[in-house]
Amino acid sequence: MIFIVFPFYSEAQNQTITASLKPTTTGIPFHLGAACFTSITYSDRSKFKGIPSSLNDSTSIITTINFGSRFQIKDSIYILIGDKNKNERICIIDANNNHDFSDDHKYSFNTKNITTHSDFQSVPIHFKYPYKGEYIDRVMYMKPNFYRGGLHFSNPLSNKYFVTLYLTECRIGQFNFKKKSYKIAAVMPTPRPFYDKETSFSIVKNNDSFPPSTSSLKFRTRNKKIYVGNQIFKVDSITPMGDSVYISYMGKKRTKQVGYLKGFYAPNITEETINGNKFNLHDYIGKYTLIDFWGTWCKPCIHTIPALRKIHKKYKDLIMVSIACERVSLDSLKRATKKYKMNWHNIYKSDTGVFNIIDNFNIHSFPTTFLLNPQGKIIFRSSGSDSKALMKKLKQVFD
Repeated sequence: MIFIVFPFYSEAQNQTITASLKPTTTGIPFHLGAACFTSITYSDRSKFKGIPSSLNDSTSIITTINFGSRFQIKDSIYILIGDKNKNERICIIDANNNHDFSDDHKYSFNTKNITTHSDFQSVPIHFKYPYKGEYIDRVMYMKPNFYRGGLHFSNPLSNKYFVTLYLTECRIGQFNFKKKSYKIAAVMPTPRPFYDKETSFSIVKNNDSFPPSTSSLKFRTRNKKIYVGNQIFKVDSITPMGDSVYISYMGKKRTKQVGYLKGFYAPNITEETINGNKFNLHDYIGKYTLIDFWGTWCKPCIHTIPALRKIHKKYKDLIMVSIACERVSLDSLKRATKKYKMNWHNIYKSDTGVFNIIDNFNIHSFPTTFLLNPQGKIIFRSSGSDSKALMKKLKQVFD
């Protein structure tokens, strides 16, 4: 998750910029995928008011928002969800946290059409959170999502009344630097009481658009370089409330640059293969090179191996190296590569070790594949088990 950069700065670095951030809940210029799961609770219903008469103990449940074990709010936030009749389901979030469902927004939908409900109204959810020795009031805009997808739970009520809460807010600000105007977006990876070190950021020129999704590599966490044209910034910190962000200017790109994005030169790899041979990526400058990050535990990775075998057989001049991020022993990996006939360079990295290679290439999902040109520049990067795009690129290069 880092860049390796040759010295290339021609002007002072680490100039600090402060930008004010404001919450945005409508017209967010990118897709938000941050979700908060809920847990069933068997609370005493007598402490709640405003429960519709149609939602009795047998036709509804009460759940609570789960921010995670690290984030303990003062009081639980309750959600009532149940069936009004055979086809209609009702969900009510006690957004103002007063144990009364009658003064909250009621979501109603047909149980035969459980979708993502992107048109549902967002509501401000109030809760108290400990901060500097006292509880402070926090508000977070969220809306429910009832689509369970492929998730299954042992408790049948968890399957029937599945609900997550999606974050529907982000923070956006603006700053000026060297007579140019920039925009910055700050987004939580999952709903949290505070903005923290896991918040991701994107910076664009004022007239440009933010990336369409926060899963884009152009959204970066703190202390990771953000490239805006030839200018390089990094976010040093964000205030817990998300009202200010502190940015450092890192310099201007002048020369050849090493990184993990398409168009950058790939970081060097110097490792032993599983057979004890030395592997140095720079030894293969002058040839096209395919780098595959995978694991024996990863079903999509296993799914791509037949395609990799076809590639290895068809393109004799292509250098191939598979880097396994493993939960098994080296001997187990050796047996797996023999079983799957992976007759090319293979490198073993234990998941209990230090992932220099994984970090340098910013690997967040498996499999992830890179194609380098003879100069060592990344000309293709993809994640997932669909190898069609890779095959198309190789055809353009070799055929």
